[in-house]
Amino acid sequence: MTSQKPFVTRVGHVIIFFLVLSVPFSMLNFNAYLKGNIPSITQLLSSLVFILLWFLCTLFMSKSNVGIKASSWFWGGGALLLIPAYFDISNIPAFFIFSGPLYGLRYFITMPSDINLALICIAVVYGVSLIGWPLGKLINR
Repeated sequence: MTSQKPFVTRVGHVIIFFLVLSVPFSMLNFNAYLKGNIPSITQLLSSLVFILLWFLCTLFMSKSNVGIKASSWFWGGGALLLIPAYFDISNIPAFFIFSGPLYGLRYFITMPSDINLALICIAVVYGVSLIGWPLGKLINR
């Protein structure tokens, strides 16, 4: 007889989940992002919902530390993939995945839609992760 091992959430699984979570929000925001338009209220709300979902993910995954590790890999890797844009090398898939869901934040941040905005948005969501992780640890005591 073989024993069934319980499913263990690994960092790779969570990163794939984060990718799947990012795509629908990117699809909502990317048209305005690609054209450089100011985001609409709908795009702002979708970005805020994305940030809230991200917070909840890191909050609930804090018990096993998987959420913060995956968030660090996801957003750190995203920032690294966006760095070639400083040298005018476009990386549209990276912009789509990492800054597309957050483009609604440009409603508050008055700057052009370029690499600097993308990196600021990444820092904001990673900051939300860094808040959700210890708060989840505190709640799960």
